[in-house]
Amino acid sequence: MDTKMIGRTEFLEARTRVERGHATLPDGSLHLCRGLTAREWGEIQDQTHRIEAGQLQIKSEFRMALVVAAGALQPDGQRAYGASDIGALNEMPVSWLQPVHDRIMELSGITARQTEDAAKNLPETTAGGSSGD
Repeated sequence: MDTKMIGRTEFLEARTRVERGHATLPDGSLHLCRGLTAREWGEIQDQTHRIEAGQLQIKSEFRMALVVAAGALQPDGQRAYGASDIGALNEMPVSWLQPVHDRIMELSGITARQTEDAAKNLPETTAGGSSGD
């Protein structure tokens, strides 16, 4: 098998090919999902990871809802949820959010191991040396 080398143009064209798929919900219905972009994943990380007193603090209670809001789609392919839906999503049963969250992460190419490793590699203090607000 020959390996194809790609250049800058081909690599950047991949941004138009976000993976899509379906998550199976507890009642057997399907929810359309798509993978996240690097920008979206970074924004979620920014909202859920903070450094306080030199220690990494992960505010995970909204992470699942943030991922679902970013990657869940309507049947017509439009985003299903927005920022105003985060509170409602956060109140849903985990049994409904988890399959959608997991499918979005899978389509994004983000594994649980990669998420844990990224958290371990965050700096212990902020760039300015001050960790307090």
